[in-house]
Amino acid sequence: APAAPSRAPDAPRPVDSVRVERAATMFASLDGWATAYERYGRRRAYSAVKAFHAHVREAVESRGGVVVKTEGETVMATFPSAEAGVKAAADIQARMEDLRTAAPLGRLFRPRVGLSWGRVIREERAGEVDYFGNTVNAAARLMKLSGDGEALIAGSAEEEPGVAALLAAAARESARLKGFEAPVPVLRLRPDPLPRDAKASARLRATAAQARRAIVPAPDGR
Repeated sequence: APAAPSRAPDAPRPVDSVRVERAATMFASLDGWATAYERYGRRRAYSAVKAFHAHVREAVESRGGVVVKTEGETVMATFPSAEAGVKAAADIQARMEDLRTAAPLGRLFRPRVGLSWGRVIREERAGEVDYFGNTVNAAARLMKLSGDGEALIAGSAEEEPGVAALLAAAARESARLKGFEAPVPVLRLRPDPLPRDAKASARLRATAAQARRAIVPAPDGR
């Protein structure tokens, strides 16, 4: 029998499943990091980002969430409940002292966090999962509007169980988001910093060191 035709290397992989579900989507990133590689060197900037990724992942997974992907210095995560997402978003900002004392260039970090809750389209392709829809878009845009030490939470999360108490001290406002016709209700959460955790700092320091060692020099040795 003739061999089955092989798929071209660059052809899209078939989609295994697509479904709509309710979930919290979070984006976290470092503001103003685009110039860090040139200003401070590739190794220091890269190892700092990997420590940030580890910091976010620890906050996400400790609250039952999953990191979907990373793109540059940005991390995307998903949570089964709005409460879990809000807690993780607060943890990222409240525990920044662990990261700032452990990571190269940590004192330059200005983290931004955005979170939204609602229906998402979940796509699974060859074991990899991604999410689409307005809930995802809102989280990404809220992240860009947040400031250092803040998490911007879409108002859709506030009515979910366990969330109102977490956002009691948050400032309420509305935001114009690209792609949304009406203003979006937003809660601006600024959690109080938590005391430094020496063990967490040690883990992040080890992650940064490992990332620095993993960089293979360019052919010209630079």
